[in-house]
Amino acid sequence: MFKESALANLVTGLPVLAVISLLTVLLLSGAIRNPGGYWQAAIVLYGIGFASFAAAKIHNILKGHPISFGSSLMPKPWKWAYRIGYSLMALALLLTLVLVALR
Repeated sequence: MFKESALANLVTGLPVLAVISLLTVLLLSGAIRNPGGYWQAAIVLYGIGFASFAAAKIHNILKGHPISFGSSLMPKPWKWAYRIGYSLMALALLLTLVLVALR
């Protein structure tokens, strides 16, 4: 049972991972060449990531789990929202660090 669900998570997670990886490469390569307008991209990524994360957490709280760590108690779509939110915030942090280093 666990092997099947792990394989399903891998198959469904690969496209999301590929998109986030492609976004990372494009943003970081563009920021290194011309860092001027990438601060706005970092702010947008922080905003979208936090909104996605917060929506998943609020849904979990409304379902009767006021305190939870991680996404184990969330339904599958909200798990993805939670994980994508964290991924986008991490990408925004990485972009911010690159932009600060280039300053």
